[in-house]
Amino acid sequence: MNKWILGLILVNMVVGARAQQTVFNKLKKNRVVLPHGWALTPAGHNLALRELPRNMAVSSTGKYLAVTNNGQNAGALQLIDAEKERVLDATGIPASCVGLKFSTDERFLYTSGGNANSILKYEIVRSKLILSDSIVPDKKWQGRIVPAGLDIDDKRQLLYVVTRQDHSLYVVDLAQKTFVQRFDLAGEGVSCLLSGNKEWLYILCRGSDKLYLFDTKTARFAGTVAVGNDPNDLCLTRDDRYLFVASNEDHAVSVVDAGQQKVIQTLNTALFSGVPSGFAANALALGADEKTLYIANADNNCLLVWDVSHPGSGLCKGFVPVGWFPVSVKLSGGKLFVANGKGFSSLANGNTDPAHSGSPIRYHNGTNDWSKEVRYIVDLFTGSLSILDEPDNKLMGVYTQLVYQNCPYHRSTELSKQATAETTTAVANQSSVSMK
Repeated sequence: MNKWILGLILVNMVVGARAQQTVFNKLKKNRVVLPHGWALTPAGHNLALRELPRNMAVSSTGKYLAVTNNGQNAGALQLIDAEKERVLDATGIPASCVGLKFSTDERFLYTSGGNANSILKYEIVRSKLILSDSIVPDKKWQGRIVPAGLDIDDKRQLLYVVTRQDHSLYVVDLAQKTFVQRFDLAGEGVSCLLSGNKEWLYILCRGSDKLYLFDTKTARFAGTVAVGNDPNDLCLTRDDRYLFVASNEDHAVSVVDAGQQKVIQTLNTALFSGVPSGFAANALALGADEKTLYIANADNNCLLVWDVSHPGSGLCKGFVPVGWFPVSVKLSGGKLFVANGKGFSSLANGNTDPAHSGSPIRYHNGTNDWSKEVRYIVDLFTGSLSILDEPDNKLMGVYTQLVYQNCPYHRSTELSKQATAETTTAVANQSSVSMK
């Protein structure tokens, strides 16, 4: 090898190492320690969101990003310019749930109305969200249904929505503005997703731990696939061949062969092996080349990154630190957008005196009056949007190191304490025997 080529390689290695160290030092310097011992070193930069963002949607060309916020107080929708990374509009919403979808022509945004038992339609006019319609069930299906996840077949002008309260799948005729069909589900409807050709609807239900396959051509269920406990989000490859299903309670993602209707691999999303549930894998996004899967680990305040270039033989690549309790992750224009449910820090509810019962604290009482001097703690959590480029392998090493440093739990400590407890118990038992 020529000396100048070798020298160039060495220079690049040094420059790369310094750049990685610079990123590490910058994030470490701005580290925030939370009350429960976890810490935050969010990668990228951020935008402010409203209270408890729950879901995001990206428009067909990637021009818009929408966020639904569903916290203690009145909900809100935010419309964001994904390229320029700025909030275009924010509007209050009567009631909402996780369902959120743009029309293909990017003229409308549909959201599930949650406890209002409706589908809300917003028109996008000069970068503003204008509520243009509300679709409610006919009299024969009246009652509390609580619409949740939804998807749209623009060509047929049909909207599919699953419900939490009456455990149903509804088909809505958008042209006629009416609910036209209802199908029973075996559990609480959480999310649904149409295949690229719109011939299949994939449905997740809480309580049944299954993925349901609905044939939209025949309007019949065509099979189920057992997945993890408490499934809550799914994504699909562009060729409609593979599905990825996140399961909250099992800290796992099921890789499903859609054609064979079976799980071909289960991806573990925990930071450590052999630990109990509680890592909350609750949102998914495929990279632009569909070779990388990003998984939001809500309880660990990070993204888990898997190489899925060979479905069924996925390999873990590492972790990316984001904000507090990431609830949704999307990709647009080569950038990752992560909605953090609790933002970047905690706050104390001001002007309250816990030593005196007369302090006027408004327990579970939402309000839009931000002028009130006394605030309930749940009012104080506002979300944030982390924005970062898809990381390369070198940066993954830096990010992964930070994620483990942010975690107060260490497997070795647990095993050490467990051994100490067992020794103490054995000594106590021995003493008890000797005293008899």
